[in-house]
Amino acid sequence: MLPLHSIRAALAAAALAVAPSVAAQPAGAAPPLQETGATNFSIFLGGTPIGTEQVAVNRTATGWTIVSSGRLAAPIDAVARRVQVRYT
Repeated sequence: MLPLHSIRAALAAAALAVAPSVAAQPAGAAPPLQETGATNFSIFLGGTPIGTEQVAVNRTATGWTIVSSGRLAAPIDAVARRVQVRYT
């Protein structure tokens, strides 16, 4: 498995490579989360908003749960309806 800093560098290089082709399109809203305490984030690429993300972090007696949903416009065009990660 690649070290985390290598993955970040590869993602940054990919983002910089596609930045000139980013059209100024309004990003759609992320699918709403049902969890309480969800926070909204805007995602930018080259200074242009390309998406939104909602994240909720909850701590229970058994560990942490992170729930997220989001949407990215061109050049990535991706939708995450629900991503849930549990840490014990």
